[in-house]
Amino acid sequence: MSAGEQSSSRAFVLCVGVSAAQREAIAHALGDDVGLVVARDAASAQAALRAAAGEAPPNIRPVPSPLPEDLILDRGPLYIDLGRREARWEGVPLSMPALSLDLLAALAENPGKAWTFAALTQQVWNRPFLGDTEAVVSAVKRLRRQLAEQAPGLQIDSVRGIGFRLEGLDTPDVELPRQRTERLGFARPVTS
Repeated sequence: MSAGEQSSSRAFVLCVGVSAAQREAIAHALGDDVGLVVARDAASAQAALRAAAGEAPPNIRPVPSPLPEDLILDRGPLYIDLGRREARWEGVPLSMPALSLDLLAALAENPGKAWTFAALTQQVWNRPFLGDTEAVVSAVKRLRRQLAEQAPGLQIDSVRGIGFRLEGLDTPDVELPRQRTERLGFARPVTS
């Protein structure tokens, strides 16, 4: 590479099993020119390297793509309209931020299904899972509090070693894009 050329790739440092304080010190020492990737253990580090190289982990199904923006989920007492960015429990609007709504929609897409951290990361944050479960765990904690206050019949169960699942819905699954539901006359009107 000549002196006038610049590399299009960015260097990064992979740290495994470092504390938050160590991570801060390393990031400060590296400055802005070098990326920092942190993994909690060797398996997470390998997953991060595979993701950076664009490879799928071995023996793992591809994670689903994000939910369509016009998706309507009608699960009996739970109704979610992603196009309108609203959710209702037994007809009463649920007040929650966008991230919580997206997480609830992902979990409600297939109630009772155990969702992996990787699948939730892909669907809710629209990025690959690099081994850090903190964002998912944090979002689930917030959503659990919101559901306890507003939709006590719903609960999010932890599935050890896998992720989470939504419980409290034992109705047949119905999911239709907005255009089809409106054409068939099933779209629910927005009421204040």
